[in-house]
Amino acid sequence: MKKLIIALILLGFCVANVSFADSSRTIQRKSKVIIANEVTSTQGVVLYKVTGYANASSAVFGLYNTTTLGAAAASNCKVEGGEATQYDSLPTIDFGDEGLVFDTGLVSIVTGAYVVIEYS
Repeated sequence: MKKLIIALILLGFCVANVSFADSSRTIQRKSKVIIANEVTSTQGVVLYKVTGYANASSAVFGLYNTTTLGAAAASNCKVEGGEATQYDSLPTIDFGDEGLVFDTGLVSIVTGAYVVIEYS
């Protein structure tokens, strides 16, 4: 019986050592809630997921590949969305494991919404 308990303990240690993810293969992601127009990043980022909540009717948002609010235009808009009904969720946009690359920077323009982004 003692040998069985010792064997189970050793087996538990072996399984615990191989069950952790390799940190060199893990992409560190950040999340941020955006409630007003802002420069989210002045460096390139990769966007993985966008979701949110309509705090007002006709809520809209746009995510732009630029570094200043003044430079945000239709020509550099990469993601846009909205919701007509107040208190509804914004549709979730998932770009998968590859993500959507914003090579210049990330500027967020938000009207009447709380936008949640997941990026690295």
